[in-house]
Amino acid sequence: MKNILVLSILISVGVNAFSFSLNTKHKNLPPQFKNDSTHIKAFVDSALILSSTNTNLSAFYSYRALSLAEKINYQNGIGQARYCLGNLELVRGNYEKSVIQFKMSAKIFQELNDRHRAPKSLSALGAVYVRQWKLTEALQNLQLSLSMEEKNKDRDGAAGCLMNIGVVFFRMGDFEKAKYYFLQAYHLFIQLKDSQRINVAITNLGSVFGEQGKTDSALFYYQKTLDYFEKTKTNKFAQVHILIEMSTMYQKKKEYEKSFQSLEKALVICKTMEMRENYVKCLTGMANIYYATGQLDKALEFANKALAITVKDKLLVQQAENYEVLYGVYKKQNRTNLALESLEELKIVNDSLQKAKKVEELERMDSKYLTEKLQQKELFLKQQSDLYKTRQIQFYLILTLVFLFLVFVSIVFYVKQQASRRKTKILEQETGINKQKVIIHQQETALYEAELNKQKNEILAISTLQGKTNEALLQI
Repeated sequence: MKNILVLSILISVGVNAFSFSLNTKHKNLPPQFKNDSTHIKAFVDSALILSSTNTNLSAFYSYRALSLAEKINYQNGIGQARYCLGNLELVRGNYEKSVIQFKMSAKIFQELNDRHRAPKSLSALGAVYVRQWKLTEALQNLQLSLSMEEKNKDRDGAAGCLMNIGVVFFRMGDFEKAKYYFLQAYHLFIQLKDSQRINVAITNLGSVFGEQGKTDSALFYYQKTLDYFEKTKTNKFAQVHILIEMSTMYQKKKEYEKSFQSLEKALVICKTMEMRENYVKCLTGMANIYYATGQLDKALEFANKALAITVKDKLLVQQAENYEVLYGVYKKQNRTNLALESLEELKIVNDSLQKAKKVEELERMDSKYLTEKLQQKELFLKQQSDLYKTRQIQFYLILTLVFLFLVFVSIVFYVKQQASRRKTKILEQETGINKQKVIIHQQETALYEAELNKQKNEILAISTLQGKTNEALLQI
């Protein structure tokens, strides 16, 4: 059950991503072409919206946009038309054509240095590589796109990348990592309030449960999302995927009626949407159900119908399943020659599958090695970044401590200086007071001495007067 739903980038991400900037990107066009650019915008929007519901009409609008953009040499418009065509071929299952268109689109946007559209094309290219089991190329493109979206702070684009990286790990058999990335995408979709892509995430989580053997849980999630898509009449591709997966699970539980009903619904959508690979899966599933329930003629009819397409489209897995049905039917009908022919064809296809599986295993090992290498590089860069941040914090902390120390020293110096000044001033005041005391003392001493001299003079004068008086008295 490896046919997990790869997120339909153009429907869930591309419509909004392309519409938001078309109005501003044609400013450099000559005035006579500005009306044409408006038409291109309308064609691109219509093609994107219709890509999951009406592929023929989507193709019509995509080619109209491309023709008009090439006519006026409007590179941005050419890039977007190529993007639409890439999505169209992705939905139809023409993966090689889809890769060509997405590569051309990504190249144009990178040359234009369009940091918003370039990651969208790279992410879509990664999604196609996932379907081709080119997991190394898928992971490279998706991780590059994710880093660009994170720089742009584009949660919408980042969520799409996370979803498809989860699909890569699912294909590699690392279901825990797949679940981790699906949940990361799921939480972003909830933040964005995107009901459609929330259900896509739930669908992929259902596939994880299915691979882990939790069939009832998987069926619960599948039915939940299927009800949503049928009610809203959106994402026909997702509906087909879910119906085929549910049919496979019902067959395992031997609930053949429910399994057949799921395939009938899917078959109708596949015819409308021209989904050849899924159409073959439906026919093959029906052939298996008819064989399991003993309706051999019906099993033969549907197996041959499926084989005619699988041989032309080189769908080896479905070829093997149908040759196995033919062998079983012919054997039960005792048509020995036809049974042997079918068995021989089955062996040839199985040999081709074994070779393809070996190549796939080598690619997977290479992808796993590259993934681990990339993760180690990311871990090293993260550790370096954390170390740099830690050192930066330490540096700022030391700088802060030095600054605070200098402030403290300055305050202490200032306080001491002020205290010293106050002490000096007090000393000066005390010295002045002492000087005044000395002066006062000197003045007091001088006064005392003057008074003493005065008294001495008075005594001397009195003594002199008395002496003269006595002399006078003696003379008398």
